[in-house]
Amino acid sequence: MSDNNIKFNLFIGENFNELISLPTNRIIIRNLLSVADRDVVVLNNSLSLPELVQKLMDKILYGRKEIVEIISNIFSMENKSDLTFYNSIFDSNIFSSIISTNYDYTAEENFLNLIKINTPFNVSDDESGRIAFYKIYGDYKDRDKVVISTQDVKRVKMLAFYNEFWNKLRSEFNKRPTILFTVNLEDKVFLDVLDFIIEKTDRLQPIYLYTGDEIDKLLTDKDIISFINKYSIEIIKGESKEFITNIKEKFFDKKKSGDAQQNYA
Repeated sequence: MSDNNIKFNLFIGENFNELISLPTNRIIIRNLLSVADRDVVVLNNSLSLPELVQKLMDKILYGRKEIVEIISNIFSMENKSDLTFYNSIFDSNIFSSIISTNYDYTAEENFLNLIKINTPFNVSDDESGRIAFYKIYGDYKDRDKVVISTQDVKRVKMLAFYNEFWNKLRSEFNKRPTILFTVNLEDKVFLDVLDFIIEKTDRLQPIYLYTGDEIDKLLTDKDIISFINKYSIEIIKGESKEFITNIKEKFFDKKKSGDAQQNYA
């Protein structure tokens, strides 16, 4: 484990599930479309999962409970997840919080003793040194509260009931740098949620985007460029499987980090 003082927030996006052998949002979308009337649904390759779910509900093709049931079945049909990547994250000892937009229950089932869980519906009052784990959309097991549509997203953003969650999450961005990893910047709903979080921080620490070569294509999107420039996000290029190694080399190798090491806890 690392003994450096610097710590980060790790923001994992929808593509993280590829690394732990669990269904990604693309797989969930494919399953939803496979049993929907394609003549009724206006197909759009850029639709995010919340956007598709909202469209299905608006056209009364599915009720909310049916959609959550389908998502639950997709996860239940999968074999056990690969914990290798999660183990490397926890063993690295360089993250004070983990923020996720995924629906799975992997962290709770396998690392409950290492994390304290926060969702918009249940904010932890645990003041121990365990890693804060934020699940922005909840998870598929909490079927009445999981955030799956654009209306759900709008509700948790706007209602005062959820302010405690957002304020606590923003405090993490104020305390230490944040690394965005395996995020889908083409998902406009996700980008809006991320902007909603960051814009209202008052002591924002540096933000880094760890990404592969696909970023070159994404930087032709004016919305993505605008977002990156708005928050002066530094891009770190590398393979996903080399994430921990590359982050350690950048920030903890004294020869490379120079005076970059600060006391972020």
